[in-house]
Amino acid sequence: MARHDDLTPLLYAGRHTGYGSYVLRARHDRHLTWGILVSAVVVGAVFVGPYLHQLWTRSQDEAPIPVLYDRVINYSELSAPPPIEATTPVVEQQLPKKQVKYTKPVVKPDEEVEDEELMPTMEEIRNTAVGATNVEGVGDSIAYDTPPVVEEPPPPPPRSEPFTVVETMPAFPGGDRGLIDYLGKELRYPSMAVQAEIQGVVYVQFTIGTDGRVTDEKVLRGIGGGCDEEALRVIKAMPDWSPGEQRGNRVPVRMVLPIKFTLK
Repeated sequence: MARHDDLTPLLYAGRHTGYGSYVLRARHDRHLTWGILVSAVVVGAVFVGPYLHQLWTRSQDEAPIPVLYDRVINYSELSAPPPIEATTPVVEQQLPKKQVKYTKPVVKPDEEVEDEELMPTMEEIRNTAVGATNVEGVGDSIAYDTPPVVEEPPPPPPRSEPFTVVETMPAFPGGDRGLIDYLGKELRYPSMAVQAEIQGVVYVQFTIGTDGRVTDEKVLRGIGGGCDEEALRVIKAMPDWSPGEQRGNRVPVRMVLPIKFTLK
């Protein structure tokens, strides 16, 4: 197969070769060689460059830390430790034991010796009170033992905060089935929510008092579009519940009711 340079004179025989495609074809091999060399250099720099950079960084990290000066300290140059202070042993002080003074007996004549007071008999103290001295009483008296008066503890103060869980929870008239029927009958889907296609669950918190009335209604989490206001209206219009009981006493109970709005 003929080379490109051999074919070029044949193609341009008898034609003007001072410019144009003849010059480009004549320089094609040189341009191709330079393009290959430049591409090789760029590709080598892309793949070999990170490796060279890693080797250079590792060599910098492993470079020894310069030491300003070396000095060897001999053991004889070290200072001696401080002397240990002599401590005086602590001697426990022994306290003197309790003693009783010995009294030497004295012999006295009979007329100077006082008569010993004899202990009263059981018959003498049966109907009398026992005391430190002898007291002449007016008459016989009988002491009756009266039981101490025990005051009943005051009743506990009323609870300020409602309960959340009690022994007997409040009940809607008709139970859970009656509550579902009531919501299905009274709840109205707001037109604004219908147009905006708003659906979801509105959580309403309220308190059932000791008389069964519904108070303190508020929306904990709503969905907007008028659904929050409609849920509050239905809760406020509910009939009285059966109040909750704790230890046999009626107590206020706080409840949370989820009301679901769904487009059919």
